[in-house]
Amino acid sequence: MKMLDILIKNGEIYDGLGGLPYKKNIGIKDNRIEIITSKKPPAHKVIDAVGLAISPGFIDIHSHTD
Repeated sequence: MKMLDILIKNGEIYDGLGGLPYKKNIGIKDNRIEIITSKKPPAHKVIDAVGLAISPGFIDIHSHTD
C-alpha cells in the first residue's frame, strides 16, 4: 500500500446510515478517504482519535422560501 497523507486511528465511526458506531482506521490520500480498515497503514501524519467520534459533515437544511 502506498503511503497515506493522514491516518485517523481508534475513533468511533458513525457513518450516517443509522447503524451502530464501529471502530476502524481511516486513511486519507490527496484529500479523499482512501481506505477504512482495521489495519494501521503507514502515513505521514497520524491522528489518535481514541475516545472521539468520527462522522460525515453535518449540514443545516433549514430554509425559508419567503
